[in-house]
Amino acid sequence: MTQTERGKAGKAHVVMFAYCDITKDEGGIYTNDNYSDFVNELSGFVGRMTFVGAKAHTKNPVHYKDGKSLYRRPLRHENLTVRLVGESGGSPRLWPTLKRVAAKMRALWAVISDADIVYLTVPHVSGLIAAVLCLIRGKPYGFYVGADWVELMDHSERSGEWRHGFNSLRRWLSLLGDRVLSRHADFIITAGDKSLNKYKALNANTHAVVPMVNVAPQEFRFGRQEMRRDQYRLIFVGALIARKNVHKILEAVAELDRRRPGGVICHFAGHGPSDYTERLEGLVDDLGIAHAVIFHGRVTDKKILQDLYHDADVLLLPSAAEGFPRVIYEALSQGCLVVASGIETITAMLKPDTDFMAIDAERAFSMVEAVERLYGDPKLVERMRVRNEDFVRDRIVRSTAARQFVSVVETTPSLWSN
Repeated sequence: MTQTERGKAGKAHVVMFAYCDITKDEGGIYTNDNYSDFVNELSGFVGRMTFVGAKAHTKNPVHYKDGKSLYRRPLRHENLTVRLVGESGGSPRLWPTLKRVAAKMRALWAVISDADIVYLTVPHVSGLIAAVLCLIRGKPYGFYVGADWVELMDHSERSGEWRHGFNSLRRWLSLLGDRVLSRHADFIITAGDKSLNKYKALNANTHAVVPMVNVAPQEFRFGRQEMRRDQYRLIFVGALIARKNVHKILEAVAELDRRRPGGVICHFAGHGPSDYTERLEGLVDDLGIAHAVIFHGRVTDKKILQDLYHDADVLLLPSAAEGFPRVIYEALSQGCLVVASGIETITAMLKPDTDFMAIDAERAFSMVEAVERLYGDPKLVERMRVRNEDFVRDRIVRSTAARQFVSVVETTPSLWSN
């Protein structure tokens, strides 16, 4: 989009709040998600762009090694300013947490005051706070809702002596955001038919998202040989958190390994809180499957991640709650089949037992049965691959998330009424 092609958005200062971490070293500023591509592209379409995220803790090995950022997705554009608000990985104690929240609110107020349009990714507490500040300040705002607000909050509770009250507050805030802030938003962009129908009932200016997927058409790899009969090659990609039932994957791997000794390998690309990852490590030892699992940590190199998908046969995703996960697009684009929870946000996009294998997220044996069926039915696999290729080409090639954002704001009268 050239300068002459820009409409009203080309003169606006857009502030975007995301729940991803941001790192910084002498090489530049980076983020841990596909937001970098979206933000860099959008910065070329609007008058001015400010991207707000949490500063990654420099001592956290998930983010840094020897002072160098492990994230390598640069945030770089002449129209872009990056603001670091708060710090991830800080002390979990009450008083330091309250101090961080107060500092964050002051910073958010300053950034919002200078904005023409505020774009908030939710569900997330920072997004809720920013939306309330927008209402107080009289600033127009829109939401990107990545998953059902209340449902996701219910699956992301925290532990600790004072966390019971905090979890209650989070649930109350989620209801506030879901019922009140969504109605007052100037626009909503969301993932999945379930969320689309829900939020359209609350806000007429709701749109289905164009996937924010960091895969170009020339990187698609659909042509695959038959799956190896001597080894189950599996992969999980995402945060290692309880909501995604990663422990159930380990139980499934153990059962598959029992049925086919030495014939299973499962890769895990992602990281999570230490209490849960330690639980996973203990479970690997208890189940005796250290030979069958490989934990890669967060994989920030796009080519390495794509190779992991391509070398695997099946993506496992037994999440209790999701939007429509980007990892499904990524896996399908590399010819990897999908075994995932039969939750509505996924089944609204993909047909169970035709496009993917739907499972009961709480039952490890459900995963086992789905994996064995795929490896035992070459005709089913071939039909799925044909349908999956059509799905990916239709969904990813049509447009970009940045162009969609511009189209939505250009056609939202309330943003330009003053």
